Amino acid sequence: MLLTNGRIGSGFDSIVRKQLGLKDHLRSSEEWIGVLRGISEDIFAFEKQHGRLADIVPDRLVGYHVGRLYNMVLGPGTSPSSALTDPPQELVAIGPYEQLPAICNDHDPRSSEVARRVADLIESHLPDVKVEHVGSTSVPGCAGKGVVDLMILYPPGRLPDVKDVLNALCFQRQTGRDPFPEVRPMRIGSIEFDGTRFRLHAHVIPVDSPEVLELRTFRDRLRGEPMLLEQYVALASGQLMLTQQRPRSSPSWR
Repeated sequence: MLLTNGRIGSGFDSIVRKQLGLKDHLRSSEEWIGVLRGISEDIFAFEKQHGRLADIVPDRLVGYHVGRLYNMVLGPGTSPSSALTDPPQELVAIGPYEQLPAICNDHDPRSSEVARRVADLIESHLPDVKVEHVGSTSVPGCAGKGVVDLMILYPPGRLPDVKDVLNALCFQRQTGRDPFPEVRPMRIGSIEFDGTRFRLHAHVIPVDSPEVLELRTFRDRLRGEPMLLEQYVALASGQLMLTQQRPRSSPSWR
């Protein structure tokens, strides 16, 4: 592959062309996607040994967000041995996570669209994985810390592949003192939408875990019971005020 004039182009040198069985220039996006499908296994093998391709782009392309460069052309596959899925329709670049003071913010109705875009991005690369919007930002009118929480539900045996894809999409590991365990990991990141950067918590959970029902019940009850929502917001606001005075000893993400 060639990186030319600040963009990723569909050029291959003669040796690579011979290996891929290409006799002429790529004439269409379908042919280009077909080539990517064919070399997806090599891409994953390279990254497992050398790190992400997005981290070694030439200096002249540093102005491009690494997640955007990756998603524009390469994109992660469903597993190291499977072909690339079709790219998502919307360009979503995962950015760095910013640690902010724990304060109670009014509900931002744009959170649901942010969650939808990120869910579509992840599901486009992991077709057998379901992503749901949970936590306080999933409840209209619910004040909270304003972090968009996503529940990534994976079938048995797929945890390593989910971790690989999230890593390739530029999600980051937690950096705090109480991270979730790697058997039930959480990844962090952010995206820019409508002029605002939204922080993300991506909770990776087995589809058959009892935690799934707990998180859905939390969301659905607050959505359907206004009195309970009012009580929860009052309680959460008080807890966040205490957090500003005394660090919390256990992880809290809702």
